Amino acid sequence: MSSLLDLQLLRVEGSLVRLLQLRADQNSQPTLADLGQLWLELVDQARPNIVEFLNQLCCSMLKGVLSTDALVTALDRGITELGRSQARKLVISTYTDPGPTRQRNEDACYPASGNTITSPKPALVIVCDGIGGHEGGNVASQLAVDVLQQVKQLPLDDINLDATALTNDLERFVRLANDRISQRNDNEHRFGRQRMGTTLVMAVERAHEMYITHVGDSRAYWITRTGCHQLTLDDDVASREVRLGYSLYRNALAQASSGSLVQALGMSSSTALHPTVQRFVLDEDCIFLLCSDGLSDYDRIEEYWDTAILPAINGNIQEADAVARLVEIGNTQNGHDNITVALVGCKVEYSEPAIPLSVTLFEDVVHFQEHDKTTKAIAYRKEQDATVNLTPSSSDKLRQSHSIKRLLLPMLLGAILLLTGGGLLAYFLLGLNRTKQPLNYPTTPSSIASPTKPPITQSITASTLSVGTLVQINRQIDLEQNPNAIAASTSQSQIAQVPTNGILKVTGRKENLEQGDLLRLKFLCVIDNTAGLDVNPNTQLQQNTLSPLIQLGQEGWIHQTTLLPSVEKTLGQTKSNSCPVSTNPATSTP
Repeated sequence: MSSLLDLQLLRVEGSLVRLLQLRADQNSQPTLADLGQLWLELVDQARPNIVEFLNQLCCSMLKGVLSTDALVTALDRGITELGRSQARKLVISTYTDPGPTRQRNEDACYPASGNTITSPKPALVIVCDGIGGHEGGNVASQLAVDVLQQVKQLPLDDINLDATALTNDLERFVRLANDRISQRNDNEHRFGRQRMGTTLVMAVERAHEMYITHVGDSRAYWITRTGCHQLTLDDDVASREVRLGYSLYRNALAQASSGSLVQALGMSSSTALHPTVQRFVLDEDCIFLLCSDGLSDYDRIEEYWDTAILPAINGNIQEADAVARLVEIGNTQNGHDNITVALVGCKVEYSEPAIPLSVTLFEDVVHFQEHDKTTKAIAYRKEQDATVNLTPSSSDKLRQSHSIKRLLLPMLLGAILLLTGGGLLAYFLLGLNRTKQPLNYPTTPSSIASPTKPPITQSITASTLSVGTLVQINRQIDLEQNPNAIAASTSQSQIAQVPTNGILKVTGRKENLEQGDLLRLKFLCVIDNTAGLDVNPNTQLQQNTLSPLIQLGQEGWIHQTTLLPSVEKTLGQTKSNSCPVSTNPATSTP
């Protein structure tokens, strides 16, 4: 944690504070006094209207009269007061599409698909994705939307609404939606894979903040002029393995069940449900993107955010145009699932407060802290008195439990403070290291690329053939231009033949639960493994007149199970459509 107290390791990018590296703590754990000393050195760089407030805050931290909870509360109150000086304009645009391969749309959204709303009161956006392969996914997603719309009944226009109370209310509504779907499952005697369920991602604006609530693998992204940031982590097996420290993300993805959900609405009791609620300060122009995995799969957001979404922030296109572009990307670049997109565009105009930030905000917190300490001390004495009638072993266990709590709570709260307090301070200290650089790279665990290593013994599995993978085949294969003809096992009249030693790129995947997934492949070139062999695909394989030869750059579909035995090896991941190896000039990609 001492790394967060070294200004040389910190960089401010808009609303984010980035840490360049982690360093091991040398002697003792950092304290609130250490943090107060660091902030005190920066107060002179703050705006005049908040200098006195920060001075009082830092002095109290140095004297040790301020707890972690009180510090966070004081900062929250200060930011709330500054938020009163903001003028915000929100625009919400939504659209849901069944996609090119699904007959039924199991997604649902609020506001209804195709709407664009300016300055909604309150601002509420919901995206739900009915779980594919389960009966009634469309019913579950619409049930969840119907229940969660009731969030509008909360006093969201109250600027003094407690953040903790609002977080608890949002979690309560999520559990209500879960119980409504689960109860219907029980009433209709649905068990196992017959149970209907849905994922959820929801955005709620409250004054100067945006609250993001999440369950499942639908995602939320925060796009600013400096980058694209994934806000939610999928509730799937791979992410769970990483959270528990069992595996690195790249290794967890190699598991056959890595994408299987570990929780969703309607699948079990609310006691086993753990929704995630996060809040973000709205202090710059930005867009919140909520979407189902029909769009986010294969890192399409990270690939296209700067061309499809950033122009809407800069005012070059409307939010509705950005939504239409994202749906088009999902259908053409993925195309294996329903697609739902919701954009929340936020324009922020900030002006300096008319009067300095009141020190009484801080003093009220200190007074409340002292009152809270007295209340807790009385409750603790009553609890201790109650242990008189306990057996010796039970009393020992209770004292041991209190001892552990006294050790753990300061450590946990200190960690929370240093991680969140640093970001909040950046809001105050506008002069701190304002070095910005464009983030043209993904910032999520799924973007971590595995280092390229020469294969020793390569095992080709279904998980190996992800989108973007290059493969070399060791025998002739046929590709079908119409994937529906393969899935329906009808006569295939548009087959193209790929020659032995052909190099192809996996460009798409289509789910087929009964017969196995289908893969879309693009033909790039042929490797010449035999001296003197003419590898021009247009002069090879003339002996087979039933299937025309594939042309360079042509794409086609094949059963994944049919392709696997024909794969000689994989050649890594690429975004390029050029041949990755040196070949006969006649085979190079134009």
